[in-house]
Amino acid sequence: MIEKYSPLVSRVSLDLSPESNCYDFSLFLKSVHSNELLDVIPSKNEILLCYKQERDMLSKEFLQNAYHLFTKGVLASKNPDTLNLKATIKSTEDLKLILNSNQLSLDDFINQLSTASFKLDMFGFIPGFMYLDGLPKELHMPRKSSPAYNCPANSLAIGGQYLGVYKYPSPAGWFIIGQILNLPSLEKLHTLNRGTKIVFEFIYEA
Repeated sequence: MIEKYSPLVSRVSLDLSPESNCYDFSLFLKSVHSNELLDVIPSKNEILLCYKQERDMLSKEFLQNAYHLFTKGVLASKNPDTLNLKATIKSTEDLKLILNSNQLSLDDFINQLSTASFKLDMFGFIPGFMYLDGLPKELHMPRKSSPAYNCPANSLAIGGQYLGVYKYPSPAGWFIIGQILNLPSLEKLHTLNRGTKIVFEFIYEA
């Protein structure tokens, strides 16, 4: 589906296989059509096309042809960037609930978290909120039925299948497990693309 927001912006819903190719396909479009496109912004299943000048939106046939070339490897996409973060894991009440619910020891929890491979899946409901894909299934936790109201800035949390980062203080329906010590500015975060690798150094604080 292609939806035209304005003469300069179109939203494209994609059905790609595998789903992660949405990120790589956006890099392909950027490289092939750099003269026409100001930016290509991927999310989980959509791409936002921002044109340099007013023009008709790209056709479905054009995108199908471009994706065909992409899958044939005409142009190689670059590897995702990497963001290194240092985080403390704290003995919060939320962490205790996760351990009890999933029948995990603290050592098991920290080991699984430390050996997981995370990548940025999307930004969320408040500025700078990061949804990180790659959380082991054993650490999944349904969101709270009633949000807490005292989540501090830079909090690290678990909600459903995601590891999340609260850039700013906010009500939180996720389970807070720690805090990021070196989170970049909002401006820097918003330069990250979907698929960026997030590499953590975890420190446990009793």
